[in-house]
Amino acid sequence: MFTPLTPALVAGATGRQSSAIASRLIKAGAAVRVLVQDPSAREAAAVALLGAELVTGDLRKAVDGVRSVFAVQTPGVGPVSVAPLIDAARNEGVAQFVLTWDCGTEPATAQRNRETEPALRDRVREAGFAHWTLLEPALLMENFLPPSPLLPQDPGLDPVTAWKSDTEVSLTAVADIGAAAAAVFTAPERFHGTELDLAGDRLPRARIAEILSRAAAGPSAASQSTAPPVTAVHSENDPASPGIPLTRFADWAHRRLRTATLEERVQRLEDRAAIVERVITYAPSIDRKDWQALAACFTDPLVLDASRRGAPAGRYSREAYMERMQSGLGQLTETQHISPNHIVEWA
Repeated sequence: MFTPLTPALVAGATGRQSSAIASRLIKAGAAVRVLVQDPSAREAAAVALLGAELVTGDLRKAVDGVRSVFAVQTPGVGPVSVAPLIDAARNEGVAQFVLTWDCGTEPATAQRNRETEPALRDRVREAGFAHWTLLEPALLMENFLPPSPLLPQDPGLDPVTAWKSDTEVSLTAVADIGAAAAAVFTAPERFHGTELDLAGDRLPRARIAEILSRAAAGPSAASQSTAPPVTAVHSENDPASPGIPLTRFADWAHRRLRTATLEERVQRLEDRAAIVERVITYAPSIDRKDWQALAACFTDPLVLDASRRGAPAGRYSREAYMERMQSGLGQLTETQHISPNHIVEWA
């Protein structure tokens, strides 16, 4: 029997897709276990800070007790071989298996990757899972974030000049993959046996270049899409739309690539100052044993990563954390905490 705390396993959270899936599942309230090769990798540490449990090694142990498995397959490569993961999940009685694809950085490669390894797709379909879903993303819009092999080194050149002028490219925002995964996890019966096309846009090279150029030109030139919104569709042309909203490329570029306005830059400076001040407040609050000020430094619940001291990263109530701090530090007569060299990064 599965409870709301029964975890979902995401295989490899160091890639864009799997990181997006893990973080979106956590945001949806799911308990998430992440299978990684290197727990110390920056991306793995990031999802651990969100509250994910990191596991390595034995696939059977990784899938033990989970309700759902989410796997990303890169044809011929990948940190986790998906076929053995499918078998391990089936053998351990996992109820739901969701497979998605790494589509590379070129249109031809993306299409080829979507069409290859039919045996792997059949393996998911025929494994006997109570619920299975195939997610079909296209070329990721995030491939256009600089530095990018898709963008020219010479800023005077048009973007994506390596592609033929009449090339049409299907595009998917990585956040849409995470949103689709959360929808599938929340309603496994609804999405059982479906193959979801997650392309939010299909554009010719000239239009992609135009959108990228306008976004790079600044706020006055950047524009959002005027096209009607789109939703995910079943790959087999099933007329029943699953209703998962997808991102247009112009909207993505407007948010991710345009130059910030003066007001936005000032707001970011104010936000950075507030974050640094909160971190600085943490240190003297401990040394003064000002427990009220210390508690105000944290959200409730909070995520604590003390893995360097042998404790797993996890989610705790603020009250439990404060009890732990007071019992441990309240016995000390003098302490000194220093918090220099602040680096604030924006997602």
